[in-house]
Amino acid sequence: DEQEERSFHRYKRRSDAGGPGFNSADDVYQFNATRTIFVGNIERNTNSAELKRMFERYGEIVDIDIKKQGTNGAYAFIQYLDITHAVDAKKQMNRSLAGP
Repeated sequence: DEQEERSFHRYKRRSDAGGPGFNSADDVYQFNATRTIFVGNIERNTNSAELKRMFERYGEIVDIDIKKQGTNGAYAFIQYLDITHAVDAKKQMNRSLAGP
């Protein structure tokens, strides 16, 4: 809509003037952020209590959905109550190894 377009152009002008723009790292989080994060490459026997212990330091968790693949791997989706908590968890835990 017209208001979104004005915001886009105002943001673009700030970027052109040396301010934060669409290329800063935080923009990925601002424009694509959700309350749910993807956690991949977890061991098949990982349970929701273990994931909660690892990720609740970033904020209140609403739901943990673990998906088991074949005989080996698993992945999970962790949903936070607040989007800022999900963004923080994603920034802090991205590409890190978590486990015992």
